[in-house]
Amino acid sequence: MKREEIMAWSVDWEGSFILGRYHWKESVPYSYTVMIVIANTRKDLLEKFMNLVGYGTITIMRKEGAYHNSKQCYRWQIASCKHIKEFCKDVLPFLVAKRQQASLLLEFVNRRLNTPGRVKFNRYDTSDSKIRRTEREAEIYQEIKLLNKRGI
Repeated sequence: MKREEIMAWSVDWEGSFILGRYHWKESVPYSYTVMIVIANTRKDLLEKFMNLVGYGTITIMRKEGAYHNSKQCYRWQIASCKHIKEFCKDVLPFLVAKRQQASLLLEFVNRRLNTPGRVKFNRYDTSDSKIRRTEREAEIYQEIKLLNKRGI
């Protein structure tokens, strides 16, 4: 099995392609955040996965006993547009269940990376030139939100 197939199956089974929208505070319009996440109670599995992929971080998602009878849970994640683009391009041909989410996230990231004169988001600057939100980005957000809804 190829490296990319292992990555795809792992994220298909245990992962999520996330496009979130958030507000820093009332006076600042919303912004988007992109992330690919895989959660598991076995940190050693996520460490092997991270070594296979070559990038990402592992954090504690939930401490043991946080919920009744719960185990400690870990999360491997990438939030860099560059790494998300690379990951999506690698796994897209092999995804089954989450192919649409990966395709949409890749489109979103490509739009952000290909914006001329791209600037980093400054949460305190509310000028339109700094905050790049488009109608298509809002559509992508809604599509991913619907696809990630439980039971669908």
